[in-house]
Amino acid sequence: MLPEDKKLRAVIRGLPVDMPPMEIISDLATQGFQIEECHNMVSCKTGEPMPLFMLSMERSEKHKTIFKTVTSIGYVKVIVEILRKKYGLLPPPPVLQMPRLFPLQQILHAHTQVCKVRRKSPGERIHEDTCRKTQVLPL
Repeated sequence: MLPEDKKLRAVIRGLPVDMPPMEIISDLATQGFQIEECHNMVSCKTGEPMPLFMLSMERSEKHKTIFKTVTSIGYVKVIVEILRKKYGLLPPPPVLQMPRLFPLQQILHAHTQVCKVRRKSPGERIHEDTCRKTQVLPL
């Protein structure tokens, strides 16, 4: 399927869970948008309806303006967002976690210390050498 043939999908946040989808479609029709489908989204974990409604419409320049122009539906202030497939409904985590080390590397990493040794030779200034002290624990 070509990208031009795909439907434009949007998510509406801020509406009550018990609002009928037909009311949303009729209100958006009065604002000039032809909505093909509208349904309440359901949580995968609990199976309960969430206060999110997914809209499906034809991809056109007029329908692409829905994200900026629609601010209220039925006297309720709403936010219209693009449907994010990859991460579901939540935004991606702000910081990706580093991969965990193998158990042996964790033990070695936890007991490695960096210390500075000061030495003074007679008649010379103090200079610093760095060394690594590693303590290996028995497994």
